[in-house]
Amino acid sequence: MAVTDYPLVIAQFDHQGHPRRTEHWSLVAMQGGGGNAHVFEIAGNRSNFNYNPHHTQCFGRDQDMRGGCQVGTIPATSIAWMKERLRTVEIVYNDVNFDCQDWVLNVLRIRQAEGVTITLTAEDKIREEMAAEKVRWDFGDDTVEDRLFASSS
Repeated sequence: MAVTDYPLVIAQFDHQGHPRRTEHWSLVAMQGGGGNAHVFEIAGNRSNFNYNPHHTQCFGRDQDMRGGCQVGTIPATSIAWMKERLRTVEIVYNDVNFDCQDWVLNVLRIRQAEGVTITLTAEDKIREEMAAEKVRWDFGDDTVEDRLFASSS
């Protein structure tokens, strides 16, 4: 049976040198436990952020990966549409109070308003789950990818 919906996850990566954050966040549509994933993120710094959607076959193998949390699902047939739609999500330049985490949170709110199945948008709950996931990662416990795809391995 073909997968019709992909889990939508906020993935966090270790990030050094930022004035107020220690993790970079990306929004990721995970195709399965083998590392195939569609990544939606902004990269760069305050003066030159750019939207950087890409597909990877190595999700979770990045040395800086620190886990993540599921925030919803997306139909497999909507990936190309989402890739283009997120180009229009505002990026704020030259503002110390805006970064990749703010962009991801804005994306979730916008996508939920557009009818995408987003189950978690409360910033405090997301941050709580991300902190717990980082602890699981540090101790080598199961991570979001393990929990999502354990039965399919």
